Amino acid sequence: MTGIEPSSGAQDAGDDEEEEDEDEDDTPYCFCRQPSLGDMIACDNKGCRYEWFHVKCLKMKRAPSGTWYCQDCSKLRRRERDRQRRRRR
Repeated sequence: MTGIEPSSGAQDAGDDEEEEDEDEDDTPYCFCRQPSLGDMIACDNKGCRYEWFHVKCLKMKRAPSGTWYCQDCSKLRRRERDRQRRRRR
């Protein structure tokens, strides 16, 4: 016998896997291109090239509630709206 109970050993192995998965996320986010750290906010544009932003990089104290678009996507949305308005004239 090893002295480890099967139920606790299996649970610990699962916990280790979850921790490794979290630690291994080196995906670059935000315009700073750093991994997920601290409070993050998602851009609501599904085609956003960054997707997630660090609240600190945006110089916000906390994430806003409701729909939010990053600066790049906000500009794109404004341009598209302006184009549509010109077409209607």
